[in-house]
Amino acid sequence: MERYKRAFDGIQVPEDMARRVREGRRAPQRSRLPRWSAAAACLAVAVALGGWGITQGISSPAPAPTPTTGVSVGNPVQPAENLDALQKAVSFQIQLPEELPEGWTPSAYTAIGGVLAEVRYTDGSGETVLVYRMGEGEDVSGDFQTWAWTDTVETGDGPVTLKGDGTAVFLAVWVRDGLAFSLQSQQGMTAEAILAAAQSVK
Repeated sequence: MERYKRAFDGIQVPEDMARRVREGRRAPQRSRLPRWSAAAACLAVAVALGGWGITQGISSPAPAPTPTTGVSVGNPVQPAENLDALQKAVSFQIQLPEELPEGWTPSAYTAIGGVLAEVRYTDGSGETVLVYRMGEGEDVSGDFQTWAWTDTVETGDGPVTLKGDGTAVFLAVWVRDGLAFSLQSQQGMTAEAILAAAQSVK
């Protein structure tokens, strides 16, 4: 080792080189940590900006609105509490039959589409015995079956068509003053009785 020292003692190093060597030896080595710290800081800023962008509405486009698949339609059949409520639901003056068998009284009132009024009558047992209708049109009875017997009777208020099975009349229809009328018996009536009821509608 002493031989190596004596060998180097004879070497003359310029002062400026010696200074650079001394300064380089004293200078601490640069750590790689600052590079990673800078990268981490950049990543944090990017994440923060991304979160801000989402909160500010920078996101994927909203889906297109789904079209409706159906249209809601109201029920044209509207029950009424009484005759006054039924009158308010239609556009014409309601007229009722006045000559009916004893014990037959109105039990239900219904407006249909604002153009037809229906009144159901029951007897003493509570069963429906007669359905009376009046409204706009030519035939408001809603009955389209073929009857075994039909007859048209001329009255002072115009013709009344009767329909039945040959022994009893179940339906009477007529038109007066631009309105259509019908009387439908559930159990059948005599021609005289249903005609009297039809002519009593005033």
